[in-house]
Amino acid sequence: MDDNGTRSPLIRLVCEESQDTLLVADEVQGFFVDPLRGESGQVTLAGVPRAPGLPQGSFSDVGLHIINYRGEVIGRYYIGRVWIGTPQASSCEAEVVDLEASFHGYHCPYPKAGTIWRRWASERPIRCGEWHQYSVDYHSSWLHVVQTSWFESGHGIIKHGIGDTLSIDGSNITTVASFYCAIGEAVNGAGGYFGSNLDAFADCLASGQEIRSLTRVIWDNYSVSFRALGEEFIDSIMTILGEFDIEVALHK
Repeated sequence: MDDNGTRSPLIRLVCEESQDTLLVADEVQGFFVDPLRGESGQVTLAGVPRAPGLPQGSFSDVGLHIINYRGEVIGRYYIGRVWIGTPQASSCEAEVVDLEASFHGYHCPYPKAGTIWRRWASERPIRCGEWHQYSVDYHSSWLHVVQTSWFESGHGIIKHGIGDTLSIDGSNITTVASFYCAIGEAVNGAGGYFGSNLDAFADCLASGQEIRSLTRVIWDNYSVSFRALGEEFIDSIMTILGEFDIEVALHK
């Protein structure tokens, strides 16, 4: 349900070549999973509106689109071959059904991403600092959604100019994923992206040099994040910033 209590599908399966819609669903259970779970690819397309001629059988060249409350695509996954079974009664509502399906081993190894996509698809804008209101086990999934949505929406590496200084709060940075969440938000605002690994971070800095001049990073409460991130990661970040002549001011 969206903010006003009406049904808002989150999932759309499409034939990529024709862009024809196969079906829409409230969610896809069993797709966003822990990477240690394995690769069964068995999913449930839950909350599919009842309609004559629902697809059944095998389909190829299928994409899974994440859609927001306006029906706009905010993220997508290429699935390829899909098998869809017969409709089953849904435990949710009488006007929808569930469909068992197989993605033939394909899954998304970010178990909290479905919950986060639902938040991003809602009518309420993402707020600055919202990511660290979730528990630590959500942070890597939040970063995945940030990266996927950022490029799906047509943004390049840089969206907003930030002047010559940016600030991050180390008290909220307790995982590597949360570092990239924090730096992305500091550069590009709520839900902003600025790298998801060391190479991508360096690429973002390199891509931004021609259109802005970042010279200083203020790292508040750095001692908290330094302990959490570890010496090796911190050294790598400092080395990359140094390569771009960016000063780091550490505030304990």
